[in-house]
Amino acid sequence: MKSKIIKTMQILLVNFMMFIILAGNYSIKDKDQKLFKELENSMRNELLDAWYTASLDTVYGGFLNDITYDWQPAWPQNKMLVTQTRHLWTASQAAMFYNDDRYRKIARHAFLFLKDKMPDKTCGGFYMLLNREGQLTGGSFGNNKLIYGNAFTKQ
Repeated sequence: MKSKIIKTMQILLVNFMMFIILAGNYSIKDKDQKLFKELENSMRNELLDAWYTASLDTVYGGFLNDITYDWQPAWPQNKMLVTQTRHLWTASQAAMFYNDDRYRKIARHAFLFLKDKMPDKTCGGFYMLLNREGQLTGGSFGNNKLIYGNAFTKQ
């Protein structure tokens, strides 16, 4: 439970910091320069780079969802549509903001997993939950395609 709370807080913090930087005034006063540099360092080195180093699933694609407080994967690793699309959005924003190919590769990794593994290729839409390997989890939740999750795909 503690790892899920920490993960949620980290995701919210990354999104909040991206919003502040992207929506903020780019003419930063000298007195604010130090704070800006600290926020940028924290966002890039302590959050984005740390998160994507720990969560990128290089074996099955997409991203691991459950990461412990010390940046280790927890198990099992089901993959939710909403989480996977948020990774795509965040990595894409970071790639554009920093003009950094590392984040472009992460965004492409996210896109390919969403395109290849998450859709229902027979009836359309995207499944809400897959196992780590990209297969349906069984049960009612995993085999469903909920409008909430599909809204993040903007088909």
